[in-house]
Amino acid sequence: MVTTGKGSAQQWPIFIVVGQSYIAEQGVTLDLIAASSTAAGMQQLAAGSGNIGSGGLTDPLRAIDKSAPISLSRSIRRWWTTSTS
Repeated sequence: MVTTGKGSAQQWPIFIVVGQSYIAEQGVTLDLIAASSTAAGMQQLAAGSGNIGSGGLTDPLRAIDKSAPISLSRSIRRWWTTSTS
């Protein structure tokens, strides 16, 4: 996974799931690659250095506009439960 920077609050959920072994329980190995900027991260993704990335929105859109072989996706997770009683 290509990320922007190293240790920012944006990455805390990643560190939690790795640290708590949630990802390992699913049989997934996650290697974090820190890029100096979202643009640098998009270059690494386009070059095949990573399979997924995180960061801002502008640079991925710019890379896609320039025909980089990447795509955008989104994930919505509920981190809370509600009672239906």
